[in-house]
Amino acid sequence: MSEIKTGQFNTESEWKPLSLPEKSAYIEFPVAFTGNAKNDRTSQFAELNLSCQFVLAIIHTFNKIYREPAKLTYEFLVQNFGMSKETVSAAFKTLSERNIIEKIKRSRYKIIAKYRKNNYVEIDIYWFKHEWEINGKKKRLTYSRLLSLGFLKRSCANPKTDGIFNSSQARIGKALNLPRTTAGDSIREIKAAGLIRTENPGKNDAQRRGCSLFKVHPQLYKVEHPGLNLTNLKALSLIYSEPTAEQMHARLLGNVEYKNIIERIENNHIELIKKIIMNRGDNSPDILKLEHEKVLLRQELEEYLKQKRIKRSLFPPGFFKTDIINDN
Repeated sequence: MSEIKTGQFNTESEWKPLSLPEKSAYIEFPVAFTGNAKNDRTSQFAELNLSCQFVLAIIHTFNKIYREPAKLTYEFLVQNFGMSKETVSAAFKTLSERNIIEKIKRSRYKIIAKYRKNNYVEIDIYWFKHEWEINGKKKRLTYSRLLSLGFLKRSCANPKTDGIFNSSQARIGKALNLPRTTAGDSIREIKAAGLIRTENPGKNDAQRRGCSLFKVHPQLYKVEHPGLNLTNLKALSLIYSEPTAEQMHARLLGNVEYKNIIERIENNHIELIKKIIMNRGDNSPDILKLEHEKVLLRQELEEYLKQKRIKRSLFPPGFFKTDIINDN
């Protein structure tokens, strides 16, 4: 029998404890989305970047849950998967242009490209925004790390592996259609986060030469995966809901253009109040000028919200200092 050294893999108590949720929804990431060629035929998913692949996986998962094209807004993807609006927009554009998805109606898409649906990797949704301690710093995992971790978690769970997966950076990279260097960097980072361990096979194990033995942190398997259905999604707060005015405002402040408009509105309001107090309520050229500026700022804000397809009705009257309040 080949010698297999597994000293580090013995007990769960030797692993660093992780702060994880008791339950988590997950997405199915069909391996076909990585674009691996089959029988020397180029895949329709070839050369898609990882952002596109993950957006596809989200569409696949939620359409499976709803049994129809699900409503997937930019806000929903930003909130639950930590994606930027620019990333989501670029992914939808690329996938549509390549005839991989079809827009049914606003925020609803179906995948029209053919692919194998039952060969997938499960990616826990909390992984997307969780900050792991890596080399003394809190950090989120990138898409290549998430995919590699999901693949190793599935591989180690295979009954044939007895919890220990024998592979290499090159093999993992090939399986996920990642460059070998990217696969290597991914493995090193999730190892630094304490999510996996690796060991070299025994010296006399010729069959495993050039490979490593991988084991995934046992706590990751203890996070319960409720079934993919609407009831469980509601329980985990993963059903789309409109953000509040405060939530949307906080998100938009990350945009330079919006932040600039809001700052100018605030300055205009402060100056207008000052002038009104100084003039004891009487009109003056300065006040009239500031009132006109206020009108222009209101129009600029309205145009910004329109361009970004953000409902003006989301913000109640008086939310912005340029709003016209009808007291009648």
